Amino acid sequence: MTRPPETHYATSGDLQIAYQSFGSGPDLVWVPGWVSPGARVAATGDAGDVLVTRTVKDLTAGAGIEFRPRGTQALRGVPGDWELYSAHAEFRDLAQQGKRA
Repeated sequence: MTRPPETHYATSGDLQIAYQSFGSGPDLVWVPGWVSPGARVAATGDAGDVLVTRTVKDLTAGAGIEFRPRGTQALRGVPGDWELYSAHAEFRDLAQQGKRA
């Protein structure tokens, strides 16, 4: 029988999350129930853009990703206005960090 992955915990300000890592490679955050907001955020960008909300930006603090403000946007079907950021990272550098860990 396969063991379930270990659960990790993180805190950023007042936000607390639990997460599990599967496989290897860059970390991705999947939040159940956020498919629609995620799709709305992606739809606001241009081809090749990687857009994220402030929530993702805050959760990935210290990961070596640069975020550039893209303004505040209303997302269809999602309450409130959302601060959006474009994410930029040198994946070569992130891979090197993983080798040092």
